Amino acid sequence: MPVEQRHVKTIRKAGDTKLKKDVTLTGGTNVTLTQSGQDISIAAAAGGDTNDNVVTVHPGVGFSDNAVNPDKFFNGGSEIPFSASSTKNWYTTAKVPSGMTSISSVRVYFTGESTGNVYLKFISQSINVDETEVATEDSSDSNTAYPSGSSDGSVEFFTVPAAAYNLIEVVENYLVSVRIIRSAGDSLDTYNTEWNTVAMEYTFA
Repeated sequence: MPVEQRHVKTIRKAGDTKLKKDVTLTGGTNVTLTQSGQDISIAAAAGGDTNDNVVTVHPGVGFSDNAVNPDKFFNGGSEIPFSASSTKNWYTTAKVPSGMTSISSVRVYFTGESTGNVYLKFISQSINVDETEVATEDSSDSNTAYPSGSSDGSVEFFTVPAAAYNLIEVVENYLVSVRIIRSAGDSLDTYNTEWNTVAMEYTFA
């Protein structure tokens, strides 16, 4: 009596064309196929869209010479008000994620409440947490007038110039810090009202 042989006749993605005869399965981005005997295991690793290289810091920690505005909130964080009449500053600190060796960009998010320019300078540092000391500092940035966008209270952002942090050392698990300094008393600051920041976003590479 003949032995009945059972095997895969066709295979397809749901709703697609059936494939017959010799078919090869190929792993894609972040997908690994492992064959052992009659078994094929499919494993998927986290992809780049998990934003493991992006660190966003909201007011409430790491601020200097300013009070958090408790009446205004953005994505779970308060706003930091920069005075319209004097020099004020705020710094943020972010831990360099695993495997990262450089900074791709730094964004400052704020609420637009004037159509003037805000006059800012940035100072950056990297901190070796094992030795609890500043590893490198970059204070080469110059004061620059940044356009504030709209005046309707919507959230705007601009990108910190790379020259403000290019000189600091970016090492896995180091802390990096970027300080915003507003010189509101300068004639080039035409914002003429309190400037409220809501977040700083670091993108590492």
